[in-house]
Amino acid sequence: MSVKTSHDVNDLYDESPRQSIDIEQINSSIEPSIRLLFSFIPRKNLIFLVLPAIFASIIAGGVAPFMTFVVGQAFDAFANFSSIPSPTRSAKDNLLHGVGIAALELIGLAVGALALSSITSCLWIWIGEKNAMGLRKAVYVAVANKDMSWFDMQMGASETDASQEPVGAGGMMAKFSRYVIRSVATIIY
Repeated sequence: MSVKTSHDVNDLYDESPRQSIDIEQINSSIEPSIRLLFSFIPRKNLIFLVLPAIFASIIAGGVAPFMTFVVGQAFDAFANFSSIPSPTRSAKDNLLHGVGIAALELIGLAVGALALSSITSCLWIWIGEKNAMGLRKAVYVAVANKDMSWFDMQMGASETDASQEPVGAGGMMAKFSRYVIRSVATIIY
């Protein structure tokens, strides 16, 4: 039989979210930032998920301009062929070779773009899920550490406004959802 320490009780899974936001900052107006956007992601996930996602996004974004370069090479092959008044067999072979190489490069770029965009999407979705899990853990730990009197007396009521009545669990979640939606909207826009 193992004895659980206070550290084990607070950890829902193997990882615990970084505590980069303090309570005073939550109660005051929060300024949107990149740091805040990734504040609930553990540091090891920042290195192993966010950095590869950024690099994959940059490389996937560079595929489309490179495709225009390859299409330009194909048009150059056509332009060189049409400048010859009476094309020889070698000129025809050069045209077919140039267009064939461009076609193979385009197929390779299309496969690469598909793979990179899939990897990029998966990484960014995974990052979002990790961030949401960290937020859920932080909310759970904060609510689990409240005294029972908080649930009976002031659940969801503002601590600064004493005239406000408790709103219950459903009202508290509605207030939390409105706050999260407002915060995410401010970060995005």
